[in-house]
Amino acid sequence: QSKARKVIVDTDVDIDDVLALNFLLKEPTINVVAIVITSTGFATAGAGYDLVRQSLQLLGANDIDVGVGPLYAIAEREPKPGTCDYSQILPRSSKVHVNTLLGMKNEYLPYSPIFWQPEKNKTATVPGSAAVYAKHVAAGVSTVLTLGPMTSLADFKAQNPTLYGRLTHLYSMLGAVFVRGNIWTIPENEVSEVNALLDPHAARDVINNSTNWESIVLVPLDATKDVLTTADYVEALASLTTPEGELAYQIALHEMSNWRSRNAY
Repeated sequence: QSKARKVIVDTDVDIDDVLALNFLLKEPTINVVAIVITSTGFATAGAGYDLVRQSLQLLGANDIDVGVGPLYAIAEREPKPGTCDYSQILPRSSKVHVNTLLGMKNEYLPYSPIFWQPEKNKTATVPGSAAVYAKHVAAGVSTVLTLGPMTSLADFKAQNPTLYGRLTHLYSMLGAVFVRGNIWTIPENEVSEVNALLDPHAARDVINNSTNWESIVLVPLDATKDVLTTADYVEALASLTTPEGELAYQIALHEMSNWRSRNAY
């Protein structure tokens, strides 16, 4: 860990993000020092926080800081409930599936003594994403990996432009270049990728309107054409004996069955 690259992971805690976190936390070349939850994506704030905390409990990494970002996209702060146009591209059923980890959350993830359920406890508080970013950037961390929309990162830029300017390396799962987009709820939209469209103003602010980055590496939707989830790969996951391996297998098995039922596989 002393030689591993220190990284802040910014995620909307989609189902594949949970698997990514499990992988990153075991990868010896990467030291995840903080996790920021961007609530403008798939998981709701409270459920996303609890999913991350349960994942950290699974891997014995409860010392990692976790912060929660803004609830609304950059251009839609404090709208009336239900009027956030960008978030409406995600059907409620998708959020339920993510919040419950396809109904497997409590079966394959352990209970965490650190939890936050704002829906049940209105006075409960957790650190904000900008504060978590500021703490670790001030300590010298300069690399960010985003797995969802860029709302929290853009919000950090707005709140603390000086510290934001110390960030130098950005890796992001975002965009589509030579493939169709994946906004399945808007068939006429053939170009947009979901992480970008959930907060396009934030993505523009971070990528186009920032001069601090020494490098930006985008992993677009095109990558899914090169890294396929095949039946053989899913069966290989079945041989894993660790709790996180079992979780990966069960999720992959469920998703493959879902694809086949919709003739999408």
